[in-house]
Amino acid sequence: MNILDAIDKNIIITDTAPEDAIIDGMRVAALYSENKCIGYSALSKGLDTYYLDQYYPDLKDKVRGEFIITQIQKSKNTKTNLNYKNILTRYWLNHLEEQNTEKVYMMSTDKLVWEIPQIKKQLQAHFLPVPNREVLLQNYDYTAKRNKFKRDEETGLFLKYLK
Repeated sequence: MNILDAIDKNIIITDTAPEDAIIDGMRVAALYSENKCIGYSALSKGLDTYYLDQYYPDLKDKVRGEFIITQIQKSKNTKTNLNYKNILTRYWLNHLEEQNTEKVYMMSTDKLVWEIPQIKKQLQAHFLPVPNREVLLQNYDYTAKRNKFKRDEETGLFLKYLK
């Protein structure tokens, strides 16, 4: 487990998510408090590995090669007063600023794979839970707005310029 950042001696960000986590991105950052994972987030470069080929081909072309925060998720059975969504989002923003990245996108609820009607039907057909839209809005849209991302009309994602 590589420590990526330390907020204090009890709160760290690592590159290791819980074993049961399904990661929707190329790189992961996980927030731990007192040796327990609170939440995790993923960063991708483009969306080619995020969507299947038939979903949003124009969007994939528009953001090819761009950094995108593709996941923000709470760990299972975790209760905390820490705002893991903002902490992890700010971690990615700081990391990308240090790399002299010009801009970063963040997924919007409307563009999440979980909001694609065919995917929802597949989940339901296999008796799997469909993510709650209000939770998705809190994790993505509200977090993006709190961190000064603006809706990008061309892509439907949230966008923040770092320079």
